[in-house]
Amino acid sequence: MKVSLQVVGIFYSQTDIEVTAANPTVQDLMDAAEDPANYPANVSSFKYTPHSVGRDEHGNMNPATMFSLSATYKTGFTSRVEENHYPAGTYEMSESFALPNTKNPYTVWQYYLLDKDHKRIPTAAVSEPFSTQPLDQGEVQVAKVVWRLVSILSQPSIPAEQAGADLVLTRQHPKMSGRS
Repeated sequence: MKVSLQVVGIFYSQTDIEVTAANPTVQDLMDAAEDPANYPANVSSFKYTPHSVGRDEHGNMNPATMFSLSATYKTGFTSRVEENHYPAGTYEMSESFALPNTKNPYTVWQYYLLDKDHKRIPTAAVSEPFSTQPLDQGEVQVAKVVWRLVSILSQPSIPAEQAGADLVLTRQHPKMSGRS
């Protein structure tokens, strides 16, 4: 099975990575992407770092989530969207989610599965770990996996005492509801 991989923010994009595992998962794609034979021409290294957070009810480590992604470029390149020039070097991004001391806001990696027509494929679960997410979706085959680092607010950005009781009681800011 051939699958493309894109990592937003570190400018990594590679098409048609051969994933040979039986019942391949997103993690199998990531493992294949680390093989130098699958690097794009301008890349000398691609690495991902998984980590597990917490334990399940049986004391086993939870399935791995993504911690960091990096790519090392041999020469400078121009970004696809903004057309900015970037020098050769290593580009790495890491999430900041770390129990129990997570700061607000925090960042986490999120991935999307796309079909051959670039349409998003819903995952089997709301937050299926990449280590268990199958690339074979039955009738629809995953053609591309896109990773991006997103920021999440773990609490309101306006302290309740500054927002007023209306926000606390209705969960809606007065200016948003049309009231003054």
